[in-house]
Amino acid sequence: MISLHQVRSVVVFSLFGIVSLCGCSGSQETGQTPVFPAKGKIIFQGKPLDDATVNFVSTSGKPVARGSTDENGEYTVSTYKEGDGAAEGEVVVLVTKMESSAPKTASTEYGASAPYPGSKSSSKYIVPKIYTNRDTSPLKVTVTTDEAKNVFDFEIK
Repeated sequence: MISLHQVRSVVVFSLFGIVSLCGCSGSQETGQTPVFPAKGKIIFQGKPLDDATVNFVSTSGKPVARGSTDENGEYTVSTYKEGDGAAEGEVVVLVTKMESSAPKTASTEYGASAPYPGSKSSSKYIVPKIYTNRDTSPLKVTVTTDEAKNVFDFEIK
């Protein structure tokens, strides 16, 4: 016959195992640098900058957080999973938006398009290159553990 003490022990150890597997907060995996939600908005030449890449590059070697702006110029950065945020500390913010042009083409006898010989595709920076390099970007912020303080809006020209 199973005693009440044995049943309690099984229940307690089972619950302990479940909590251990799930984790208390459900946040970071073991060994990952803790990250905190961070977001903002980018205005370029007086208008929201859409379809740009935003990188938060830590000045102390922590993982890079990345995001993209939407049609309103708003972004949320992610490090390990969608929307989880950036590592705490000072970061340099990089903003990149490129425009690509396809090579000039000509129709072939089969109706397909083929590039003219020597014609190349090209890419052009929409946002000035100063904002694309960690050594030249003037955009610097400090990510904190307080989500309310991690809203970073920028106006670039």
